[in-house]
Formats: sequence, structure tokens, C-alpha cells
Amino acid sequence: MVGESSAQDALETCHDLDPDFIVCDVRPNGIELVERLHAVCPNAMLLVLSTFTDEHNVHAALTAGARGYLLKTANSKELSAAVGAVKGGAFYFSPSIADLIVPNYVLKSALPEDSRPDALSSREREVLQWLAQGKSTKEIAASLGISARTVEGHRSRLMKKVGAHTSSELIRYALRSGMAE
Repeated sequence: MVGESSAQDALETCHDLDPDFIVCDVRPNGIELVERLHAVCPNAMLLVLSTFTDEHNVHAALTAGARGYLLKTANSKELSAAVGAVKGGAFYFSPSIADLIVPNYVLKSALPEDSRPDALSSREREVLQWLAQGKSTKEIAASLGISARTVEGHRSRLMKKVGAHTSSELIRYALRSGMAE
């Protein structure tokens, strides 16, 4: 069955029909739909169709249960290849998406275990992202509702964890690990 529907209709249809394959458009807040579709139909293969070309959205879609990420600029041949790959149990990414995520994956996997982004606490990741945006300690503290001293403590732990000796090395780490643009 092929269909087009709103998010709520899609969820109800998936619950009723238990499809084996779903192509899902990801718009703002669309990752939540992917999560919900995956929860309702855990055996369905999910292919995301999107205009978003950033690593954050790709990672969020995969984490939510998608098996592929295809850009809306894809032609019918690429769509067919993506559907075939995902239905066959493989992952599929538009070439430009693969070019985006593979180098970052290689960089992240080359990092020592305790300095990988997933080894950082959520607050440390937040502080690191603010630092990479060029925010001062006072600005970060005000934005996060914590003291400047607490921000400095997070910065100190971050530097120790990632082996940085200066703020610029810390920012380079954030860029290399894909935590900042």
C-alpha cells in the first residue's frame, strides 16, 4: 500500500496495517514522528526523505529508527536504490549525506574512548557547544542558569577529558568531533 497522510493519520494507519516499509518526510519536529512510527511499527524499515543536510538531523533520524536518509533532490533511480537497500536490510544515505557523516564518523572513532563526545556529560556537551560559538563564561552561565564558577569547572573537566591545554584546542576538538559547526 502506498499512501500520503498527516503525522496522526500515518500513526493510525501504521498501527492498523503494520507496514513493512515506510518513507517518512522529516520537517521541523519530524524526528519525533520517526520515533513514534518506529515505536508503533518496530519491524517496518524506515527511510527518511528530507531537505535537511546537517549531521544533527541525520544522526537524530538514525537514532530514532531510520535505516536510510535520502535527500528530496534524489531522482527516481536513487529513490529506487534507497528503497531496495533499506528493504534488503542495509542502510542507505544520499551520497552528499554519506560524504558528510563518514569523515566525522572516522574522526570520532579515532578519538580515545574517554574523550569521545558520548563520554561527556550532557552539561559538558552544552558548555562545549556554547564555547565553540564564542560565548564568554558569563554568557554561558547566564544562558544555562548556573554560576560562572560552575562553567569554569565544566571547562576544566572538558579540557582534561579531551586532552586540550587551551580554549582554542577545546574548540578544535568540538569542531573535529562534530559537536560544533
